[in-house]
Amino acid sequence: LARRVALPAAKLDALRALYGPVASVVSAEATNAVSRGAADAVRQSIAAGEHVDLGVQRLDRKLARLGIKKKGRPGHLLETIYRTQTQLAYSAGEWNAEQDEAIQEILWGYEYVTVGDEFVRPTHAALDGTRAPANDPIWETIRPPNGFQCRCTLVRIFDTDDARLKRPRPVPDTRRVPMADGKTIEVVPGPDEGFAFNPGTVWQDDLGPIPDKLPASLAVPDRLLLGISMAGAGGRPVLLREIILLSQCAKSTVSDGVSDLIEAGLVERTDGARGGCRLTASGARAAELISHASGVLRGTP
Repeated sequence: LARRVALPAAKLDALRALYGPVASVVSAEATNAVSRGAADAVRQSIAAGEHVDLGVQRLDRKLARLGIKKKGRPGHLLETIYRTQTQLAYSAGEWNAEQDEAIQEILWGYEYVTVGDEFVRPTHAALDGTRAPANDPIWETIRPPNGFQCRCTLVRIFDTDDARLKRPRPVPDTRRVPMADGKTIEVVPGPDEGFAFNPGTVWQDDLGPIPDKLPASLAVPDRLLLGISMAGAGGRPVLLREIILLSQCAKSTVSDGVSDLIEAGLVERTDGARGGCRLTASGARAAELISHASGVLRGTP
């Protein structure tokens, strides 16, 4: 503006003061919309049990609808996002499942294991063989994935296993790790920046019991799916206005969510003139999985 219409500095500052806060709010809302959309796409892909390629394609289509698609096939960035998010989800699910009393009674601990090839990060390779009881605090910071596209795993050690496996091997302060060129380097073992946490404890509340209403913490498509299953339990078509009430969302948000569910094959239209929809067989299975995770439909047939 200063160059094209010769606005003086004072007027530029006035414009910045007037529109800056609005631009910040709009940018934040757009960022949140993209984040929610990406999370919903990954969640649907996990529920459908899709392979990485199909999951990345689903994520790519979702981002295209949000207006940020690049030309050409999905790139490395999308695959990295998909792989990392699904790894975090599975890690959280595994940890929460292991909190079952029957498992806790026989679970001694874990051993950290890498893939063992030349692509393993040196800082992760240095963790290989680390062994400790399940309640050791180290598992709060080095539970895989420990970086983008990390392929490390934890091997469970049970009380029934060989006694030699139940000898702790602490994380060393530093370790010399062989490299592909035959040289060795000294590294400090640990996760990549931003990954020093246990996904299971971070998302424990999301997987635990929730009060008997549609929780705000559920993503919009999940709430829609539960709402449709609750309102249409007898096979009766559910109208859009009912879904809006059930999901407590704006009409435009609900419409987008329904479109996502239809594309995923979880919901189908029943009465186009009246805006009705109902669960497909896949949708019914997905609603059951969500209900078990959230506790929303606990005790309901």
